[in-house]
Amino acid sequence: MEKNLDYIKVRNAEKTDCDDIFIWRNDEFTRKMSHTSEIVYLDKHSEWYFNSLNLESRVLLLCENSCNEKIASVTFDISELEALISINLNPTQRRKGLGRFCLIKSIEFFSREFPEIKNLLAEIKKENIASKKIFLAVGFEKYNTKGNIGIYKKILV
Repeated sequence: MEKNLDYIKVRNAEKTDCDDIFIWRNDEFTRKMSHTSEIVYLDKHSEWYFNSLNLESRVLLLCENSCNEKIASVTFDISELEALISINLNPTQRRKGLGRFCLIKSIEFFSREFPEIKNLLAEIKKENIASKKIFLAVGFEKYNTKGNIGIYKKILV
C-alpha cells in the first residue's frame, strides 16, 4: 500500500486541466454514476470549471502518477465546518485500485490546507458499488440515505 501511496501525487487543478476533466465527466459510465447523467457541453463545463478554480468554498484537486499521467480529480465543496467530497477517475485509470489511494492522498492534502474542517461527506448513488467500496475503505461510514443516494461520513481527527 505504501508503494501505491508514494506513486500518487496531488496538486491543485489548473486551467490546463479543463479539457481532461471535461472528457472524464462525459464518459458514459461516469454520467451513469453521477447525480446528473446528461451530457455536459463544453461551454457549460468551462464556465463551471473556471468558476470552481476561483471559488473559496471549492477545492479542485488532481491526482497524478509518478509519470505525471492524470488519474483522477477530487472535489471538496466546503460548507461551514464540513466538506462534500467527490472523485472522478480518468476512465483509462479504472480497475487499477488507484481510487482509494487518490482519496487518501487528496484528503491528506485538503486537511493540511483546511485543518478546521473535521467532517467529510460523500453522496454516492446506490448502484455505484465501486465508489462505495473505496469510500468505505478509507474510513467513511454510511450515515444517511436520500432516495437512491447514500450519504457517507468521515470524521477527521
